[in-house]
Amino acid sequence: MCRYNKIMAAVLLIVALLGLTGCSEKEDKSDFLPEAQNDKQLAILPEDWDFLDNWQSSENVPALLLTYGDTSVEPVQFGYNWSYYTDVKKSVISSVIACAMHPLEAAESLPKLDRAAVGADGISLVWQTEPTMFKITAYAYDEWQQRTCGNTLPEEITHTPVFFRERTNFELLDDEHSYVYVIDAEWDSEEAPALGGNSQWAFYVE
Repeated sequence: MCRYNKIMAAVLLIVALLGLTGCSEKEDKSDFLPEAQNDKQLAILPEDWDFLDNWQSSENVPALLLTYGDTSVEPVQFGYNWSYYTDVKKSVISSVIACAMHPLEAAESLPKLDRAAVGADGISLVWQTEPTMFKITAYAYDEWQQRTCGNTLPEEITHTPVFFRERTNFELLDDEHSYVYVIDAEWDSEEAPALGGNSQWAFYVE
């Protein structure tokens, strides 16, 4: 009987430890989100989504998600350059550069968001690690489609800076036109200037 009690006590201890581990994982994730968004956004993040504690040792650019309502969408990543540590001692740095076309030229392959579905609450950005700085620009896709000159550059198309209601929340332009929204982000480190880089993402709104 004594042995049985000891076994049961051990089992209960293991269960309790597992429970604490599960709780701490959720709390860790919520630490990366604005407090007002924790419960709502944690519920709609993909199950395999992970935040990065140390982007300096990540071989990939930190990922980005768009969330609105009960929906999360992964924008398409375009060109980027990235430098990171490849060893535990942080003595070796590797770099990768990926070139890409302008998102306007690939609008048909972008995730399409419906303006009405997004609504007045706008879109929130969820980063694996928030960048040092970022900006969003809306390019007039209608104008791009109607261009008469085949040599028209994307930069010549009307483009509008997007202003934020909060640090990670913004409203879509309030008109009936279609837009390609381009997100440019940068990561850098004062301690290790050679690390980090930049990346570009895009999505389409009709």
